[in-house]
Amino acid sequence: VAAEVSDAEGEARVRLLSVGVVFDAYPVDGKVSFKVGLGVQLVNASMTGQAEPPWAGQDDSVLVAAGVARTGVALRLSGRVRAELSAFAGVCSPRIAVRVAGRNVADFGQPFIGGSLGLAWGVF
Repeated sequence: VAAEVSDAEGEARVRLLSVGVVFDAYPVDGKVSFKVGLGVQLVNASMTGQAEPPWAGQDDSVLVAAGVARTGVALRLSGRVRAELSAFAGVCSPRIAVRVAGRNVADFGQPFIGGSLGLAWGVF
């Protein structure tokens, strides 16, 4: 879902996509386990702008690196399957800026936070 950013001179739609890897540490015994992890991500921000004259709209895309820390709890459903609830926080370097008429009107990534709920399937 695109975020809408607007200012008197124009507006922009910003879409964020990230991919990365997190290494978790947690005990493998027990029905419930708590875990922590550290990882890295690549974050792509695609921006599409529209502006009022004399300005012109522009499309732009940036790719930045990010570090992320995660913590959560896992509930063992079977020998290899777990339900997991996680929270994460990270920092992009550099910060992603949205500019309208040469001014920063929004930014992302210092810090960013989120959460997830899902299933994990163990391979080993």
